Amino acid sequence: MALKPTIYKFKIALSNLDSNFFDQLELTVAQHPSETPQRMLCRVLCYTLFAHRNISFTKGLSDVDVPDLWSVSNDDHPLLWIEVGEPSLDRLKRACRKAEEAIVVCFKDRSKVWWEGIEAKAAGLNLSVLQFNESALESLTNALARTTELSITITENTFYIAANAEPIEFEINTLK
Repeated sequence: MALKPTIYKFKIALSNLDSNFFDQLELTVAQHPSETPQRMLCRVLCYTLFAHRNISFTKGLSDVDVPDLWSVSNDDHPLLWIEVGEPSLDRLKRACRKAEEAIVVCFKDRSKVWWEGIEAKAAGLNLSVLQFNESALESLTNALARTTELSITITENTFYIAANAEPIEFEINTLK
C-alpha cells in the first residue's frame, strides 16, 4: 500500500514590500511522503515570494515533467518555472527551454557546493539561483502544525516570519 501525502493548511498574512504585494493567503499543501518538512516549507515560502506573479503549486515530486511551482499563460505556456532543491543540470536545461524564466531555490547549507559543481556548465542558461537559510527553515519546522498561521513580511530580500509568536528572519542569498 502506497503512503499518502500529509496535508497542511496555512493561513498567511503576506506583505511583500519588494514587489508591493499584500494578501491574506489560505493554502492547502500536500507534503509528499518522500519530502522533508523543510522542503515543503521551502515550497510555501517560494509561493509567498512569487505570489504577485500568479504562481501555483504543481504535482511536484509526483510528476517529473513539471516544476514544484510555476506560473502559466492562458494557453498553458510556462512563464515562470521554479525548482526547489538541487536539480540536475539536465532538469535545469529543460526548465530554461520550456519556460520564459527559470528559478532554482535551494534550502541546504551545502547547496553552494552543489552550485559550484555545475555553475560553469549552467553559465549560458537563463536561470536564477536563490538560497534560503537552512537553520531558519528548521526553526520554522518547529512551529509547523497541520494548521499553521504565519505572518510574513518580505523586504530588501529578507524574510521576516512570525510563527507562533517566534520571530524568524533570514536573507535570501543569490547564487546566480
